[in-house]
Amino acid sequence: MLSWWDDASIVARFEAKVDHGGPDECWPWTAYRMKDGYGILQVGNRPMLAHRLALSRKLGRPLERTELALHSCDHPACVNPAHLRPGTDADNMRDRDERGRRAAPQGEMNGRAELTVSDVLAIRQLLTNASRPSLVQIARQYGVSKATICHIKARRSWNHI
Repeated sequence: MLSWWDDASIVARFEAKVDHGGPDECWPWTAYRMKDGYGILQVGNRPMLAHRLALSRKLGRPLERTELALHSCDHPACVNPAHLRPGTDADNMRDRDERGRRAAPQGEMNGRAELTVSDVLAIRQLLTNASRPSLVQIARQYGVSKATICHIKARRSWNHI
């Protein structure tokens, strides 16, 4: 079975919609873009994300359903293969956090936070004690739910400290 990048007419359509710059520059998609800035190309009867197509072409294989095309440039419209790499959702979230693109403020900076950093550190200390109080007791002591304590314990919340 031929891949889309083996079809000269599809490749020509793709390339005609790219503003090619230098090898290190972003190459913006010039055709239709979704609200979030990602480009779309119709391949057969299926709309496909332009940056995924560019990465598939670079790799010489289709991306797996669970694989994402991650941008090193943080520019959704960019289809420069040098700016793209395969990754997971976890990789994408790590990139987001490292680049300071997290939407909601963390910890005490979040207006809905019921705890402080010192509270969370104290709770973690309590959780490590051999004779620790129950999760319900800790929750009552800090005026939060047992679920909140469980999330802190599992590092699903306050995992930035």
